[in-house]
Amino acid sequence: MDLDRHRVVRRFEHELVRQAELLRTGGRVVQETRLWDAAAGRTVSMRSKEEAHELAPAFQLQDGEAFAWEPESGHADPSGTALAYSTRARELGAQVVLESPALDVEIRGGRVAAVRGWRAGRGSGAAGSGGDMGRKSRDSRRDRVAATPPRPAPAPDAGRAWAAAALAWIIPGVGHLWLGRRQKGLIFLVALPVMFAIGLWLEGRLSPFDTGHPLILLTAFADLGNGLPYLIASAAGLGEGRVVAATFEYGNTFTIVSGLLNMLVCLDAYDVAIGRK
Repeated sequence: MDLDRHRVVRRFEHELVRQAELLRTGGRVVQETRLWDAAAGRTVSMRSKEEAHELAPAFQLQDGEAFAWEPESGHADPSGTALAYSTRARELGAQVVLESPALDVEIRGGRVAAVRGWRAGRGSGAAGSGGDMGRKSRDSRRDRVAATPPRPAPAPDAGRAWAAAALAWIIPGVGHLWLGRRQKGLIFLVALPVMFAIGLWLEGRLSPFDTGHPLILLTAFADLGNGLPYLIASAAGLGEGRVVAATFEYGNTFTIVSGLLNMLVCLDAYDVAIGRK
């Protein structure tokens, strides 16, 4: 997370605690855009028209308009931030309960310790026929979802990452399957070898490692990116290509692109293994 996002997350956490305490003491949360006071470590209400005019006389504010002055502010996409929070919470062992109104937020030491809510049940037991029954049903279904203390993230395993990348090169998709990314792995396992086979069928040529011709050498490395299918095709004498064939250039394109794509797959497997994705 970069510096701007870190600042936004700090402000988000502070505002969550502030609003929870305000509601707990009988106050009312006013919907407004607030500023972050970095020195005090808290949010403050936006500036008035008079203060805005002192800061920036060129601005002409009308009644009802607001003014924000925060040179070090950052930005976080709301949906992306919520998804990142829920994903990390699951990774740390927290239980994420969906479709459950939050009834209370428990604050300990200035931090959120737990969220109290209730889940709407299914069937006749949850519906209830009267006010008391409905309240009892809701009370009986209250769940307390405790915030799990953060655990240190495991150190990246470089050996595992290189092994995943090597497996991804040998047989496209196998590295992701080994890492548990089944959907991606199956797609790569089918799509890339088929793409390479189509290139051979279209009479494309597997370029030799000719150091005297840099462009041919580059295409040879691209072909090598296909891994085991490339090695098998070379050993079987496939990929000689026919320059006079109408599909020759198309075949070359298929074999080269499939190899380059598999190189990207290897990099992706490496990133997944070390926890970047």
